[in-house]
Formats: sequence, structure tokens, C-alpha cells
Amino acid sequence: MPRLVSGGVNQRRGKDSMGVVVAAAVILLVACGVVFFVSEQGKNDEPSGAGGFDQVASGPKGAEGTWLQTGWRQEATNVLNAFMSAQSPDERLKYVIPNEGVLDELKIFYPAGSDDSDTPHEFFSHVMGSKMDQKRGIFLMQYRQPAQDDVTGYFTPITSSGSSPDEEPLNVMDMAHLVDEDSLSKPIGINAFFKQTDHGMKLDASVFIQGKFRTFRAFVDYPRPGKTQVFRVVVGESLSHALRDDPDIRTYRLEDFAYPKDFINLPARVDSDVGKVLSVINWRGENRDRTIRTATVELGWSHETPSELNIVKVVCWEFLGVGGELGNAVVKSPPVPAENNTPNKKTQ
Repeated sequence: MPRLVSGGVNQRRGKDSMGVVVAAAVILLVACGVVFFVSEQGKNDEPSGAGGFDQVASGPKGAEGTWLQTGWRQEATNVLNAFMSAQSPDERLKYVIPNEGVLDELKIFYPAGSDDSDTPHEFFSHVMGSKMDQKRGIFLMQYRQPAQDDVTGYFTPITSSGSSPDEEPLNVMDMAHLVDEDSLSKPIGINAFFKQTDHGMKLDASVFIQGKFRTFRAFVDYPRPGKTQVFRVVVGESLSHALRDDPDIRTYRLEDFAYPKDFINLPARVDSDVGKVLSVINWRGENRDRTIRTATVELGWSHETPSELNIVKVVCWEFLGVGGELGNAVVKSPPVPAENNTPNKKTQ
């Protein structure tokens, strides 16, 4: 019986392994050749002047798409910074949408020498809107500061003897006032809307002012007989228990866009211009879900005492100058049937 030699087995295994490596190398070379041939054939098939991905991305459409995604952020930041750094109403006017009455607003809320150091522009964040808004040149930056609680207002100082100083105990009303007015800072919500115009990107100063100074709540909470003011709101039909059985009146809920908890329910006659414009969002008695829309509205206090708040006019759907245009909320009269001018047939 022949004696097995381990070296012979190893030699045979080495030869087999070498064959596998050579076969794999041949297959790899063939594959590389096929890929090279296909790529060269593809280049030859391209029409004259055709470019690759990099060329397409650097073209007009690619540049526009990049700007809509990221480029607008730097431009909006620059406009916001310039607006907040301006030292006079006339200087601020250069950076805002020139809606009617905006200069008067700037003079009231930003007299000469005013600044926005309490809401630094560095704390505004960019908000990516819908593709439709981007195509319309509408962009948004937001500032959000939640209410902050000063806990020191809840503790009574302790004297050196360890006893509390002689003070009358607070009643419920005093405690409520302490919590609401003294211990809690109010939240701040500012929406900086921008519109791309022929003169560059512009800020909607009216929405900015309404959010920063909370003008909507100040107006609706305190009667000012004969006073009117324009606001940007979210509006939807509401249910009034007092007027629900009156078919001639509908009730609408108007919310501050930046502060949804700041709202008011106001009636409107069905046959009025306001009622006709808002009828497109009615849901009571209609076969549709509740609908809400953004709108620019004019509110006004009546002259009599006690004064009542009313919706004077729906200026436009959406925010004026930022998607909203004058005339898009006009009441359309029903078509008048044409008169029958057909000549009478002669009787025989």
C-alpha cells in the first residue's frame, strides 16, 4: 500500500486554486471590456451638444431649482437683517412689500431710532413651504418664543427667624393675577413672509408687525368706537348658540395667524357682501366638511355705545401682497338673462 505524502496533496490543491484565480481574472477582464464598449457606444449615440448631469444641473432650470431649495434662505436673511437694522420708517420701507398703509404702520410701531434687539434675526428659522408657494415666490421665516415661567414669583421670602413676614393671605383673584400677569412672560410668534418681486425679495411688514406686537388681540379685546384696522387671519364658519336658529345670520371664527388662541367669533348677514364672500366656506347645512382659509380682513368697531365689533370687509383671500390680490374676494353678481329680442312673427 503506497504511503500518502502530504506535500503531494498540497501541490494539487495549489494548482486547483491557481486555476480558479486565473478563471476569475479572465471573467473580470471580459466584464470590464463589455462595460467600456457600452459606455463608448453611449457617448457616440449622444446628440451634438448634449451634456451630462453636471451640465444639466448648472443650467437655468438646475440653478432655479437650487435657489428655490436653498438659495432663497440667504437672500431672505439679508432682507430681514436689513429691515431690522434700519433706523427710520422710510429706511425700513425699502425692504417691505409696498401695500397701502404700510408706511403708516411703520411710523406707529417703528418710530425713528427703534430697533428689534428683543427679537434678534439670528433666532429666525427658515421654513420650507410647498412647491406651489415656491413657484409663486413666497417664502417664510419664523420666530418662536414660548411663554416662560418665573418660579421666584411663587415663593414667599423667609425672614432670619424662619417665619414668614406678616402679610395678608392672597385671595383667588390675586393669585390668578399674579400667575397671569407677573410670573408668566407672554409667548412671541412672528411670521416673516417674503415675496420675490421684480425689485428683489420683499418682507410683508404687516404680518411681521401683527405677530410681534400682537395687534389683533389688542384690537378685538378693547372697544374703540369708530376705529377700523386690517388683519391677516385664519377664518372658518363657527356655531353660535345664540344665533343658530336665525337663517339670516352666519357666524365666523377669526384667528390670529401667529396665535391660534387669539380668536373672536363674529356674525355676518347672509345677504351682505361679507356674508356672500364667506359663503364659500360655510359648512352648516351643507354637504361638506368644515373649511378654513387664510384671508385679509378689515375689522371695525361701531360708533354707538356699547360698541360692537364687525367684519367690515374681506379685502382678499390669502394675505394681501403674499399670494392675495385685490379682487379675488369680490362678490360676483348672478348673470342677467338676455332680453328676448326675437321679432314677432307676422300673423297671417
